Amino acid sequence: MQKIIRPGRNTWRVQNAEASGVLVDAADYYRAFYRAAERARRYILVSGWQFDRGVRLLRGADADGHEHVKLLQFLNSLCENNPQLHIYLLAWDFHMVFALEREWMQKLFFHWATNKRLHFHF
Repeated sequence: MQKIIRPGRNTWRVQNAEASGVLVDAADYYRAFYRAAERARRYILVSGWQFDRGVRLLRGADADGHEHVKLLQFLNSLCENNPQLHIYLLAWDFHMVFALEREWMQKLFFHWATNKRLHFHF
């Protein structure tokens, strides 16, 4: 059986963790995601229930000095500034019953209105 994570192919290295933590507050999660995404060189893969293009990843003092803090602007700027970077967003498709709870025309905003290396799929 072939391993999914292979150093040199799809990960920089494999490292044992001596400690870990859980991010409970969304502000902590968004800050950690922002910092990790800034360092990405080739690929970012994000999978989730839904994505809001206008969610602010950095807030308050964390946002000072950062031009792009909203999700879609930030991801698009990463692609614009790094020609080797591909970003994949995989959103769970949903039943029409939930349509009013979701951002309208996500495919338009996340796929067609951004850099061609930002890939959005249901």
